[in-house]
Amino acid sequence: MQSNDSLRKLNAKLLTEIAELRKKFSEIKIENDELKDKNTEIPELRSSLRLGLTERAELKARIAELLKQGLEENQRRDAENTKLKARIEELESENEFRDRITKVEQRQMLNNPKGNNSSNNNSSNFNLVADQVPMVTHHEKPLVDTSLPEKLIPEGLPEVTVSTVNIPECYQTSLEDMETDAFLDEVHKPSLSSSSSL
Repeated sequence: MQSNDSLRKLNAKLLTEIAELRKKFSEIKIENDELKDKNTEIPELRSSLRLGLTERAELKARIAELLKQGLEENQRRDAENTKLKARIEELESENEFRDRITKVEQRQMLNNPKGNNSSNNNSSNFNLVADQVPMVTHHEKPLVDTSLPEKLIPEGLPEVTVSTVNIPECYQTSLEDMETDAFLDEVHKPSLSSSSSL
């Protein structure tokens, strides 16, 4: 049998261990409560994560759609710009042609101020101008004829007034008819020269 002292020591030792175990138990309980709180947060976090992923996918789809629309709009605008540039070049070449015709007409008026031009003289002069004017397609850059002077009227000459000239109807031609004649002459010139060489 053990003595009372040894039993008391053993009892005191066991009481100390029990106190430590209670302390550890209370710490573990606190940790457990904290983990329970965190476990309740996890489903909320998962739910918000799912919502975030869904929103992200929707935003990606919207961005892709906007990029596609922007690309299509840029392509449409580029095509429209190309058409407009071609039209501008065409109009510029037409304006240049009209300016040259006007300069030739002014030169003829200066050379023959009394209106003594015969119809043959007019048509041959026009054909001469038509030969000097290059045929311009929509995509070519118009050529500049440097043989025509920039300044048509010298400063020392008096201003010439031109009275109305009555030209018989058979000799009256519009600018459009003159342009057509010049074009046809230009087109048929190579075929005429090749047939005359035979």
